[in-house]
Amino acid sequence: RPIYQEAETGFERRKPKLPLVPSLTSNFTLIRYVSHPDRAKNAAFLKEWATLLQTWLPTTQIYFCVHCPIEIHSPTNAHFVQQVLE
Repeated sequence: RPIYQEAETGFERRKPKLPLVPSLTSNFTLIRYVSHPDRAKNAAFLKEWATLLQTWLPTTQIYFCVHCPIEIHSPTNAHFVQQVLE
C-alpha cells in the first residue's frame, strides 16, 4: 500500500466523520487544508473552499495553509487554490 493510503486509513480511524460547518467568529481566520497527493481528488474541495474564501475576503483576513502527508505535493495544491481564487 502507498504511504498515503496508510496515513489516510490511520487518520480515518482516529477522527469521527462529522460535517464541516465553516463559520467566522473573528475578522481573521486560519484554515489548514490537508490535501490528497492526487490533485484531481482535491479539485472539488478546493473549488468549494475558494468560493467560500471569495465571500469572506472583503471583510476577513485569511490564512490558508495547504498541507499534504506527502509534502512534495503541498506547493502544487496551494498554487491550485491561488489559481482558482484569481
